[in-house]
Amino acid sequence: MTTGAAEHPPATADLLARLASHRIVCDIPANEREWLATHGALRTLQAGTLVSSPKLGPMNEMYIVFSGRISFFRDRGGANRRVIEWESGDITGFLPFSRMTIPPGEGWVEEASDVLLVHKDRFPEMIRECPALTAKVLSLCRSADKGVRGDVLT
Repeated sequence: MTTGAAEHPPATADLLARLASHRIVCDIPANEREWLATHGALRTLQAGTLVSSPKLGPMNEMYIVFSGRISFFRDRGGANRRVIEWESGDITGFLPFSRMTIPPGEGWVEEASDVLLVHKDRFPEMIRECPALTAKVLSLCRSADKGVRGDVLT
């Protein structure tokens, strides 16, 4: 787990409400949002926290972003440049079926961010139990593959 993260005690009703209003997962079945609330870990990432980098190694978690801002930077011509940002309503990080292993740049928390983390060890169960969520995540991967403003770090 990344440093600079504060763990919240489970607040299932609040978490379910946040998931129900999240741009990407709001319209998946309630039982799939319940799965996320049960199997994810709600964290607050502090501004200035490095969440992904080649130096940190492979990413292991999917991030469902509720608030704040996380930016991804890559070296472009000797300068570290912002490539993409994720805010409330986005999903990023390591996603099921993603080809990404080591991130090609650095992800920094620019504004304190509340995120729900789902570890990749949970992906086989998530794929089995949450087909609508899995379809949404796959569409994010396809968008990134096509060069559209994706919600992934690829």
